[in-house]
Amino acid sequence: FRSSQYSLELITLLPEMQRHINSLRHLYGKTLDPNISFGNPDYCIPKNIDADNMNGNILLCGERKFLYDSYQAFFSGNDKFKAYTDLFYAYLIIKSQFREEMIQINKNVGFANFSNYQGRKTIFVEKSGSIYERAISNMAVKGSFKNQNIKSLEARFKPQATKDKNISLINDLDAAIHSKCFSKKNYKPIKEFLKQNKGKKKEDLFFYVTHFIKCKDKVTGGKNIKDEIFAQTCRDSESRKGCMLEAKALVALRSSISKEANRIKGIDAASSESDCRPEAFAQAYRFIKYHRIDGRYDNLREKKDLPILKATFHAGEDFYDIVDGLRAIDESVKFLNLTDGDRIGHALALGINVKDYYESKHRDLMLPKQWHLDNIMWLISRINKYNLYQFTGYVNLLQKQFLNLCNEIYGHVVGLNHISTDLYYESWKLRGDDPDLYRTGEYVKRNNIDFWQRCAVNENYPHKEFKREKAFANQLYYHYHFDAKVKTKGSEIKRFKVESEYIKVVTEVQKQYQKEIAGLHLGIETNPSSNYLIGTFKRYDKHPILQFFNLGLESNGEKIDACPQLFVSINTDDQGVFNTYLENEYALMALALEKMEDEEGNKKYKAAMIYDWLDRIRQMGLEMSFK
Repeated sequence: FRSSQYSLELITLLPEMQRHINSLRHLYGKTLDPNISFGNPDYCIPKNIDADNMNGNILLCGERKFLYDSYQAFFSGNDKFKAYTDLFYAYLIIKSQFREEMIQINKNVGFANFSNYQGRKTIFVEKSGSIYERAISNMAVKGSFKNQNIKSLEARFKPQATKDKNISLINDLDAAIHSKCFSKKNYKPIKEFLKQNKGKKKEDLFFYVTHFIKCKDKVTGGKNIKDEIFAQTCRDSESRKGCMLEAKALVALRSSISKEANRIKGIDAASSESDCRPEAFAQAYRFIKYHRIDGRYDNLREKKDLPILKATFHAGEDFYDIVDGLRAIDESVKFLNLTDGDRIGHALALGINVKDYYESKHRDLMLPKQWHLDNIMWLISRINKYNLYQFTGYVNLLQKQFLNLCNEIYGHVVGLNHISTDLYYESWKLRGDDPDLYRTGEYVKRNNIDFWQRCAVNENYPHKEFKREKAFANQLYYHYHFDAKVKTKGSEIKRFKVESEYIKVVTEVQKQYQKEIAGLHLGIETNPSSNYLIGTFKRYDKHPILQFFNLGLESNGEKIDACPQLFVSINTDDQGVFNTYLENEYALMALALEKMEDEEGNKKYKAAMIYDWLDRIRQMGLEMSFK
């Protein structure tokens, strides 16, 4: 009762408390910007603060001063502070719990858990040019330059829907990064960084990669959606539409030959994999990757300097089953036409221990029927491609599961209730194409079209001999996208019990697919802390990077030959959310390897071996940069 009474009193006193805080701001706090409201954000930031502190971090120094003064008063035995010690202790507990809610400290796993934290980054930030809004980019990028020995910085932003908005955003970000947070003067660490790299272009040292956002498909086939409306839109229609506008805006920016176009070196797509498959970005990726400036600007110096954009895609990070994680990587490569020099983000499904993963799920999976159907099809296609004849008997069981799922999802369609995995695979190959080409149930080739429409067809996959006029494949692709019942039934969640033989199959397919990826010369961006918090493994020495690359760590020839030796890098992912720096990620991997022991309890790796391995990865990271 007393607790409820005090809570009610606090609520009624909040307006008065806030007015008191605002008064303290004006009386004691440093005015950082007199032109905006709350230009003096914190009464603990003293008015006489030294000018050298006038950077983005100044917004943190008020609380740090408060903590320092409070600790000093407590440990020096200040009698006046004794009355406040319990209140200060309560403050520390609240601060600690609040911090845990901001940097993802809990026992949950998965991308959804990360998204909850990632979405809180700006929840307390006032918009419309507030001090805190301006300080975010300033603190994030300058902190990277100041606190780390980095050679170049690849920052990311969401592309805007128009050319002018992209230009404005790039200029705003550049201005925030190359000046002090609250003045026009050059920021010392940036100035020193440019001085150390004299002769190199600014856009080669600090540049941008635009990243599309994977959005959950709003058309789910629920009871409130009419079938005729549901049938008018393809899967991920909202993501495709937004991606088209943003891709056209980026190409318009590049075609304008503006200096801002040189600041962009690549494209990416991030966020939850369960919300959107790679196929939704296929046309936009081709449109941007294959864009070239026409001959109107041949006489301009900027023409030859405009970079050909490289691509990366986050795949195989969060999945219902390792197989759909592997399938997402394969779909990224095939449907987005990733080539030498492009990259895959995370790719955990490519390297995590298969048995450990399924055991952590208690060999019991829950996933949408459509995803399970696609997984079985893809798994059988890999077994056939890699000639894994030892699993021929188990393939027969997988095909029975496939037919049952087909009947549940496509059984209402005449002629599609008994589909073979080979025929279904032929239809899957079309998923890199624009679904509108198949809206009638037949492939409709377009003539006299612009470059965006020419990118509607994936010319690189399937191979050129593939006939898109195959009636069955076209019809199945049409129902996959536009049949309301197919989408509704496919979204139903089905339980799947994982058998020992299934684990053996997936383990072998994963190993073979690693070799296939190695032959494509793609880079793999690994993110130790991010993967540790989002993934299912809870030890850094279980990170897949050890399965991807082991040169320097191993001297055993058989182990070196068995490893795919992928082109890998160590990265931070979202360093603000994960409370890390690049050097910290290297240190975490080094510490984990130093602690590893062999079967006899001896140290598994010498320090020189660990250093050699990390340095090789560092060099690969430099080579993988889009600069």
